[in-house]
Parts: sequence; structure tokens; C-alpha cells
Amino acid sequence: MALLFPRKAHAVLGLDISPTAVKILELRRTNKQMRVQGFAVVPLMSNAIVDNVIKNPQNVISAIKAALEQMPFSTRHVGIALPATAVISKTIAIDASLSEEELEAHVQLEAATAIPFPLDEVCMDFSALGVNEKDSTKVDVLLVAARLAQVEARRNVVETAGLLVDCIEVESFAVERCVNYLRYKDDSKTIAVIDFNKTIMTLTVMHQRRVIYTHEEFLSSQPVTESLMPLLRRTMQMFLSSAQSYPVDEILLSGSGISGLTTIVSDDLSLPVTIINPFYTMLLTDTVNALQVQQEASIFTIACGLALRGLTYYDRN
Repeated sequence: MALLFPRKAHAVLGLDISPTAVKILELRRTNKQMRVQGFAVVPLMSNAIVDNVIKNPQNVISAIKAALEQMPFSTRHVGIALPATAVISKTIAIDASLSEEELEAHVQLEAATAIPFPLDEVCMDFSALGVNEKDSTKVDVLLVAARLAQVEARRNVVETAGLLVDCIEVESFAVERCVNYLRYKDDSKTIAVIDFNKTIMTLTVMHQRRVIYTHEEFLSSQPVTESLMPLLRRTMQMFLSSAQSYPVDEILLSGSGISGLTTIVSDDLSLPVTIINPFYTMLLTDTVNALQVQQEASIFTIACGLALRGLTYYDRN
């Protein structure tokens, strides 16, 4: 689901602005197979983004420009994402007989009660998810809203760096798209995606190919080591205690510094654990360093999900 901007069918660069680095990825379709056209990673200063808020925009702008200089990207159109903590989302059941105009009006009314900010201070979007499981006369609609100031902060640094923002969505939706690309034939499993990013651990749980739960934990300056297992156990328990919980079948790890975590996490949680490699089945252009792609693949989960917009047949939109 896109947030705030019109949906575009053409390909975009996936631009992931995380607290530690700027990551840019370009994908192209070759017949029915994806191809990595180009990618780049540039680290950020430690104070550039704090608690998901851009504190040093000039450093972020410089990093984006440096990333663009690393590869001959074929477009300047990009998709970017907001962290889940910057977004309010709510699924509402609405009468299926409503027209498109009536549906939009009803969503606006729901937003007025669901969003704790004046509506002129937020950006909103919504997407129909399908027929409600408990009442076939209703459809489930996902409402998403973000503070305008947070949206503008991200868009401004990207456009100042010389790029054109085509779409803004939520990071968890980009993760969803990437996982569905990798596991598109498997609809049954409940998958927990755990992303480590030095200062943040994010849990995203997917059931029947859709995100049903997200949670972030700030890690301060802790390294990703075995000492984080109590925090991870507590985070998993929070999900299992929530109203939308399902037994987790598998865990996928993404992010930086995770190469030694698969056995630790698997043994502790008694679940199969795999490190995400978004490029596992993709072709590579001659200008892409194959070794570097494989070494850094797991940090590109969000960028890959953004870059897949408009290129896949199995998409939320």
C-alpha cells in the first residue's frame, strides 16, 4: 500500500534511510526474472538519525548524493518508507456496498476518531484488504496516517539530494513485499521477520502473506550479540500475548551484524531461522559486484521491497 502519493506503475529506486546508513537499490524485470541493476550503501554519522527522527539532514543529503555517485542508476524516481513507529494504522470493517466516493467519506470519518492529531497536520491513505472474515457484507480497509512534519522531513532530504519521490509507504509493508517475493508460493506460514540495525530491533510478523504485527525496540549502543536474547524473547512474547497472535512457524533475520545469530536464535526460540537474501534468485548486471551483493544482501530487505513496487504480480497494491 502506498502512503500519501499517487501509485505509479513504473519502476522506482528503493531508497532505505535507516539510522545507520543510506541504501539504494535498482531492480529491473528480465522476462519473468528480476535483475539487480545497481545498488549502493553509504554509512551515516551516529547522530544523523536519532529515535527515527532526522537530526542531521545535511549528513543524510550528503550520503544520498554519495550513494548516487557509486552506480549509474537509470532513474531518479524513488520510493521511500517511514518507520512503523511514525505511523498510525487501523483496520476497519466497512459496508461492502458503498461506492468509492462513499467509502472515502466513511474512511475520513473514521480517521477523525482514530487519529489523535488534527487532520490538517497528517497525511493519510487507505487500501481495501478484502472481504471481512466474520461478515461477508463488509470489507476490511486499512487506514494509514503519519504526521505531516515527519513526512516532509524525509521527503525534503531526498528531494534536496536531487531525487523525485514517487511514493512513501511504511517500512513493514516494504518488508511484506520482499518476503512475499521470496516466498510467493507459501500462503500458510506465520513468519516473524526480525531486523537488527545497531540501535533498533524491529519485529514484523506476517500471517497469510500480510503484516499483522510490528514492534520496535531501541538498543542504544548495544552490539547484536547473545545478550539481546532476553529482549528478543520478551518482544516475541508481547506478540504472542496480543489479540492478533498466531503460532510462529519460522523466523527470518535481516539487517547488519547478524551472521552469527541464526543458531543462537534458533536454539533459544526452538524455531527454524534463516537470514534473508533478497537477491537469492535474481540476476546481476555486469556492473554489480557479486561478492559485495551477497555479503550485504540482508541489509537490503526494505530497499528491495520498495524497489519491487510495480515490478511484481503479487503486490499489496
